[in-house]
Order: sequence, then C-alpha cells, then structure tokens
Amino acid sequence: MTRDFGDNVFAGVAKYYVKYRPSYLAGLFEDIVKDFSLDERGKLLDLGCGTGELAIPLAKYFKTVLAVDPDPDMLAEGQKKAKKLKIDNVAWQKNSSKELNKLKGPFRLVTMGRSFHWMDQETVLNQLYGLIEVGGGLAIIGNEPVEQGSEAAKRDEIVQRLIKKYLGPKRRAGDKIYSPRQ
Repeated sequence: MTRDFGDNVFAGVAKYYVKYRPSYLAGLFEDIVKDFSLDERGKLLDLGCGTGELAIPLAKYFKTVLAVDPDPDMLAEGQKKAKKLKIDNVAWQKNSSKELNKLKGPFRLVTMGRSFHWMDQETVLNQLYGLIEVGGGLAIIGNEPVEQGSEAAKRDEIVQRLIKKYLGPKRRAGDKIYSPRQ
C-alpha cells in the first residue's frame, strides 16, 4: 500500500532536512528553465515542497509560486530560507496531495521533488491535468540512478548497504515503514 505524502511521516525532521538534505544540482534548474521556456511569468506549484529545495531556486522564473506540503515545520523552514534569500513571491500552504481540488490554478509548471512516490500517483496525475495551463508542464524529480551498471548505480549500491547495516533492512520514514508502489 502506498502512503500519500499527506500522512505526516516527517513530523520533527524539518530542521534535519535543512541541514542535511542534499541540494539539487544547478544544471537541473538550467534544464527546467530551458525545457519549459520559463520567463518570469505564470505560476509554479511545488507539490510536496518540503523545505523549498525546488520552489526557492525556481521562484525567480515565475510571477508567483505556491509551495505545498502537509508538514507545517517543513513549510516554516522553507519560509525562513526564502526570507533569508529575500525571495518574496512564494506562498507556503499546508495541504495534501489528497486535496488538490482546493488549489487555484492554472499553473504553468508543477514540480514534485522526491515526493511523488509518497502519493497516490494515478489520482494525483489525473487531478493535476486540470490544474496545468495549456502549454504548461510537469517535472517529477528524483535521485535514482539512470543507468544500471553506471558509477551512480554502484555508489547507490554502497549507500544502500550502509543504510541497511545501520538502519535495518526496511526503509523507514518517521515511525512508519516505506512501501514502494507495486
């Protein structure tokens, strides 16, 4: 069973996200800007925004940004980061992917970074279809290796062995176990 990211399995971890969560590479943002022809117009929806790892760097390419997450601590940390960087076009909203009907579109772009796997994917995609403007798009960003046998895959294997050694064989999130969608 897939848990929706609306289930708050991240309670209490926001300060660690700010300190330890790896940032996305600058090249990712350059690719998004180019691929979606971003030009400081329109609205961005960052769904499952966490502490703003996508919303904040992309804010300068949009008129407005809506950063949505079910965890109020994540949103508070994102707000602090945005304020420190003098980014004032991001609205931070506590909400769940189960409540997309409450969002006001249309959005030029919807991003989900390391959050989509927590959602009811088919339902979310169907609902987002009606929220994205004509000619707009969707970017789902993860950190899985692209090619089997690549250097990234080998590093990932080593990391997975370390995680299992120190944290156990099942992936945890808060006090729950993560189960990938089948």
